[in-house]
Amino acid sequence: MARRATYIRQAKSETTAPLVILDSGDALFGTSLSISAQGEPIIEAMNALGYDAMGIGAQDLLLGLDTLLARRDQAVFPFLSANLVKADGTLVFEPYVIINKGNMRIGVISVIEPIEEILTHAPDVQGVLNTLDAADVVKRYAAELDGKVDVVVVLSHLGIARDKTLAQISGVDVIIGGGDRTLMDEPVRAGNAIIVQQGYQGEWIGRTILSLDEQGQMAAATTEYIALGPDVADDVDMAKLIERWDALYPTPTPSE
Repeated sequence: MARRATYIRQAKSETTAPLVILDSGDALFGTSLSISAQGEPIIEAMNALGYDAMGIGAQDLLLGLDTLLARRDQAVFPFLSANLVKADGTLVFEPYVIINKGNMRIGVISVIEPIEEILTHAPDVQGVLNTLDAADVVKRYAAELDGKVDVVVVLSHLGIARDKTLAQISGVDVIIGGGDRTLMDEPVRAGNAIIVQQGYQGEWIGRTILSLDEQGQMAAATTEYIALGPDVADDVDMAKLIERWDALYPTPTPSE
């Protein structure tokens, strides 16, 4: 996270173009510290870095819905899921958000994997949560966003094979994927959309650059992944944040 902070803060300082920071899911519980602290260090860090939105993945439900809702309430950015519903069919989170950056309006929709896949990671939500068909809800909300935004981005936790189906939906421009942990050095084009995905466990960060034509339509897209290895310096403030949480939740020493 400290290396991610270095890259994000550098990227913010180097561009005057609209910069949107997103996560497609499984962000909260990837380490023993984040599990012990119930995801609070991750939310504090994402707040500090200015994330614009986060999609929900199955592993974000690892500690149950109440814990996830508590983290949602601490975040200064929206948690999104257009197809995760309660047992009564009502949405748990907002289905999409419109982000205004400079003269750009970006619509962001998020979808999670089907309930049977969620239950392999979070069995405690059985009977509490369900999922709607991802393609149906993306079609619905992309149509709702038509004319209101310049670009529609889908945060998907379905995997690339199903992302290619979402890419056929009218109005979808970009799919930022997760779920199958693929590291992509160039976008995959399907239908009128591009699909990007950038690895797992925070070892890489992806940067996708979109160019629009005079009519506001996407004319070109490039993507790159940046390895957050030891050659990337730790951000001092983020390192201090992590050290503070490490002191509160020290790693247990194995018994002799």
